[in-house]
Amino acid sequence: DGDGLWQRYDAMEVSSLAGLAGDPAKLWRFEREFYGIIAKCAGPNPGHKALAELESAGYVSMVVTQNVDGFHQAAGSKVVVELHGSEVHAVCLNRECKHRIEASSLFDGPDADSLWSPVAKGWGVRWSEQPDERDLQKAVRRQLTILLQPNKPKKLVGGDSDVDSDGSSSDSSSSGSSAAKADRDKRRHQARTPKPLTEQELADGPPEGRVPICPKCKIGLLKPDGIYFGESLDEQILKTSIRTSLRSKVVVLVGTKGEVDPAAKLPLMAKKENGAKIVEVNIAETRLSKHADVCLRGPAGEVLSKLKRKVLAHLDCGRAQTGDEEDFGRAQTGDEEDSGGAQTCDEEGCVRAQTGDEEESSLTKDKSTPGLPPGPPDHLDPLNSLGQAGQPA
Repeated sequence: DGDGLWQRYDAMEVSSLAGLAGDPAKLWRFEREFYGIIAKCAGPNPGHKALAELESAGYVSMVVTQNVDGFHQAAGSKVVVELHGSEVHAVCLNRECKHRIEASSLFDGPDADSLWSPVAKGWGVRWSEQPDERDLQKAVRRQLTILLQPNKPKKLVGGDSDVDSDGSSSDSSSSGSSAAKADRDKRRHQARTPKPLTEQELADGPPEGRVPICPKCKIGLLKPDGIYFGESLDEQILKTSIRTSLRSKVVVLVGTKGEVDPAAKLPLMAKKENGAKIVEVNIAETRLSKHADVCLRGPAGEVLSKLKRKVLAHLDCGRAQTGDEEDFGRAQTGDEEDSGGAQTCDEEGCVRAQTGDEEESSLTKDKSTPGLPPGPPDHLDPLNSLGQAGQPA
């Protein structure tokens, strides 16, 4: 937090439905500063680029991310599932419109200023309706009131675990879920309930501010298209993530502490239902480290770049190995046409060598993935050379 954002903003006020509905002008002041920080970034780091290259080579089938910055797509990844939405875009809250625009156009586009409301007092439902409120303010207030209405999360089933569309999860075999449910209901209520005005706020009165308005319908408040606390995850996106996890043979966890469901549940579902291997990439131990088959310690950009090089070397080795086997077959045919005495003399050694090759080939096939070249022997396996479970790379 080098820019001090979290020293000046309460996360629940700028990342929850309660915060958006309570004071949208304050939330958008935060978004303007957040966008300024993102704009100063150099873009995707080497880790993003490594994953995109591995996808291009056929080793990564999907990126499931909790990030909202769009860097995976910018790096070249084609199949990206954004569990928590995208703050690269903003969406209209008018249910009859739902227009979606690039968030950058609100801050540095040629028509940026025209996308914002006039300065007015009391945007948001924390303040009671003012006698001089404009029609636009009344329309925004109605949209925010609807946004806070409770909706029951849908239950999505994945193996033996149930995942709610609000991101919570529970084990269907557990009998002690009542306390967890009560805690989830409490957090859900807090995330949808704007906090009451303080005495100082009451004395000061409604603050002035501006909010972005949809350029299409002209009355809809724009909301960052990320998933906020108190908001349900997109059902189709969650289903896609679960289905992919249940089919996965390897899940690579990058930079996550594993503390937010349902993302934290996906690798565990893959391991339980499909025997998937879990590779954790992180600078420190996390809640999910004990479930990992391989732990690679270090910054994601460095570790993923190294992992990419090892995996692509594995790919090249598989191709070279196939070529060597073809050459060996041709050489062996030539040897058979030579003297029978030489063949008899070398027969025992040839049988031993052939038996060893068959065992090695069997292991290679067991480790291979349909549609990809066969893997190398254990001493050339990229994961073996990077580190074992619980050990640094």
